[in-house]
This record gives sequence, C-alpha cells and structure tokens, in this order.
Amino acid sequence: MLTLEPGASLQQVQQQVNRWGDVIALTSEQEREVFLYGRLERLRGQIVLFTAILLVVTAVVIAVTLYTMTLEKLHEIALLKLIGARNRVIISMILQQSIALGVLGYAMAAVLIPVVSPSFHAAWCLHSMTTCCLPLLFCCCASLARYSVSAVPCK
Repeated sequence: MLTLEPGASLQQVQQQVNRWGDVIALTSEQEREVFLYGRLERLRGQIVLFTAILLVVTAVVIAVTLYTMTLEKLHEIALLKLIGARNRVIISMILQQSIALGVLGYAMAAVLIPVVSPSFHAAWCLHSMTTCCLPLLFCCCASLARYSVSAVPCK
C-alpha cells in the first residue's frame, strides 16, 4: 500500500511499480473493481458449475434408482403383459412411481430445510417454482429414459 506525497504523479509511480514485473500498482478504486468483478465473477462461475454438476449427479442417481426399482418389478411387469396390459399402462405405472418419489423427496426437503437453514447464512426460497419442478422433472425424465421394459412372457 503506497501513499503518494502531494504533487507526486500517479501515472509515473504506477509505471515505475509496474516495471518491477511481479506487482501491479492499482488505485483504491481499481483494486475495488478487480476484487468485486474479478474474484466474485470467478466465484459465481464456480458456484454455477458446482450446481450444474450436482444436478447432473442427482439426475443420474434418480435414473439409476428408478431403473433398479423397475428391474425389481420385472416379473410383475411380465405378468401384466401376459394378461394383456399395454405398454402405456406399464409406463404410467413407472411414471406414477417416479412422481411419488419426487413428491416424497420434495416433502422431505420442505420439512428439513427450515430445520437446517438456520445453520447457514443464505436464506432458502422453498416456494420457488424451480425448486418444486426440478426434482419432479428429473423423476419424470428418469422414468421415461427406460420407458419400456422388454418383458416377453415365456410360452
């Protein structure tokens, strides 16, 4: 931190300090802008990237869970096909199960967030449309990813 004497040229001091190579001379205003717009932009980018990775991992976990639950019901699905159930019935059954899981997850979050959020500085917006729709969208997409299970009855 340098304090200039009265009558000293700011540009000359900055040029001299900048010639050193390992430091840069900035005014207080320039330093404030670098801090606010440089570092905070990087932090915002990191938070957005972390959120995106978290959403992708969440979607994969939901899809694998639904896939596993569907595989566990393979015999029941085969029996439904044997008695003449259409694929639409089976798909709607899997979709209903995924929506129920999404609603259950949202309800658990609605109960846990007010309990846990006093430990954090940020206020959580529980009633946001995005907060509600994202888990349900993940569940629906995950159930449709494996939308038909090929269960051909044995003869």
